[in-house]
Amino acid sequence: MIPILIGGTGRSGTSILKRALASHPNVVSIPNELRVIADPGGALDLKAALTYRWSPYNADHAIQRFRRLLLDCASTNLWTRAVVLVLPRLGISPPRYATWQLGHFFGVRYYRRRLDRLIDDLSYHVTGGSWVGSPAYQMPARIYEAGSFSPDEVSEILRDFFDDLFRHRGGDAGQTHWIDDTPYNFVHARDLLDLFPNLRLIHVYRDLRDVLASHRNFRWGGDDPVAIAQRLSNLMRFWVQIRGQLPSSAYMEIGLEALATTPTPLVTQICQFVGLPFDERLEAGLRRIQPDRVHMGRWKHELSNDELTAVLPYLAPFLEAYGYAV
Repeated sequence: MIPILIGGTGRSGTSILKRALASHPNVVSIPNELRVIADPGGALDLKAALTYRWSPYNADHAIQRFRRLLLDCASTNLWTRAVVLVLPRLGISPPRYATWQLGHFFGVRYYRRRLDRLIDDLSYHVTGGSWVGSPAYQMPARIYEAGSFSPDEVSEILRDFFDDLFRHRGGDAGQTHWIDDTPYNFVHARDLLDLFPNLRLIHVYRDLRDVLASHRNFRWGGDDPVAIAQRLSNLMRFWVQIRGQLPSSAYMEIGLEALATTPTPLVTQICQFVGLPFDERLEAGLRRIQPDRVHMGRWKHELSNDELTAVLPYLAPFLEAYGYAV
């Protein structure tokens, strides 16, 4: 299958574009961001630990960490949902990935069974015991013996794992693509391309002043405009560096404002880039992206003059580079 990986700064339109592209009958998606590829402890970190950062303990730690991550994402219950609502109000972080429910989207039994098979494919033996860096209070204690692998070997095993999850999600109906909108996909583009040589990466960008204004509405987004601006600047600077090392056939950049105001011209361009036949449902999906829903120009009402003056030194170079008036 061909992965369509959408990325951006967060609050830049990645989810909107995913929902539109998922309307194509050849594309499989899940409602949430997948996250378990690019997040800490995910597939990219696992591959590194089994290849160029390999040692017996690095391999064990990475396998245990990846397995725990996917189990944490597997399912949730009413108690967990209640905790997620209450703890942030007390300034306490909730259980990680508590409401992610990947098991629900892929089917809990299949998800766990396929994860077990992946761990078996990566490890040749499980030793009963522990070392000083083993997970605390593990019952029974165990050490996974694994590697080292070549990068191609690990990539093939991980590709099969994710392709199988999405094939199962799609009911093995012959879909050719799966799609994910984890925002930081774009800053991991080089490693993702090594993992998925046939991927199609779409960077969705937006006026960074609007991005900043939106970030302030979320507990993960930051509470200081200058700190948020520095983060956004760091992300964009890192992306520009990576972009120069990617083949032009591997990535595409789309502005959220263009998606909202002139979606029709983008349909053929997107189809050609990702290798999908034209389908009217894709065009209809893009047309559902309305200008009023993406809050273009919100920064004019939500950033004070002092705040704008403070953040522009960080944002202006990228605003100008992407054609926004400063």
